[in-house]
Amino acid sequence: MDPNAQQRWLVGTEDGVAVAEDGGTRWTYSNLTGVPVQALLHDLETFWAGTEGCGIWRSRDGLQWERAGTGLKNTSAYALARSGDRLLVGTGAGLAHGDGKGIWHNSGPRLLVAAVATHPQNAALWLAGAQPGGLWRAKDSGTTWRQSGTFKRVGAYWPQRRT
Repeated sequence: MDPNAQQRWLVGTEDGVAVAEDGGTRWTYSNLTGVPVQALLHDLETFWAGTEGCGIWRSRDGLQWERAGTGLKNTSAYALARSGDRLLVGTGAGLAHGDGKGIWHNSGPRLLVAAVATHPQNAALWLAGAQPGGLWRAKDSGTTWRQSGTFKRVGAYWPQRRT
């Protein structure tokens, strides 16, 4: 959902990004069409889209999209999260991170990463869920990775905030 308008939704479809107005009574396709959208995120005052085979895209309004950064043009992006001023991207070849303007940097295990997250109170703690490969953790913003648990596949998780 658009954080600035409750009745406006962005939906990643098999044919791009669709935008619902008026609580779903009126639909419009954005200019990001013809490609499956695997992940959507709104953060850093920007909408982000991870696509199947066409990398990462960004938009201010959800309708007009442009490529985000360089180095992931032909990459499939399955998951998105934010760490400080960087975006984390789960790809078919591991985790990538960057600011969406410059070069994307690879990090972590070279596996299909279907889920990424950072801890809500510690942006240096990253989690990557691989399929296969299980859960991976880095406490140092992606420099050193360790496998956690005995899972074969991890597709989703939620880093719970402790009170």
